[in-house]
Amino acid sequence: MLLHPDRTAVRRVRQRREIVIDSEVVDVQETQDLGVGDPRIRLYERALCRDPRNHFLLIDLAREYARHQRLFDADKMLLRILELYPRNAKIRSMVAATYAMAGCPQQAIQHYRTVLDLDPQHPESAAILAELSSLCGKFGN
Repeated sequence: MLLHPDRTAVRRVRQRREIVIDSEVVDVQETQDLGVGDPRIRLYERALCRDPRNHFLLIDLAREYARHQRLFDADKMLLRILELYPRNAKIRSMVAATYAMAGCPQQAIQHYRTVLDLDPQHPESAAILAELSSLCGKFGN
């Protein structure tokens, strides 16, 4: 669990994700199970206001935006996290995966290449990069 002075925390517990906002524990998974996305986005935005440098929140919010086809907002979050952590290969790989999930393979390829520049031994990045490059070649993306 990551704790911050303002009592905001992000916990990853057995594939569940909880956010603590003002000492209130919010189980983000429950809102996902209901099939509604906007409450999840609001929860992440609320938590991010309390801890704007939290890379878990930035990535998760970007992914939620992408799931709801809010690609401009997703891109804004991804650019923000890259400004905060430009040389972190693990975070860069999460950004690349989010671009791939959002249907932006060229951006994903660019970021996977940067991951490998930062850390040539980064797990799975070379394989994912090869697969994305192959798919882009087949479909002319």
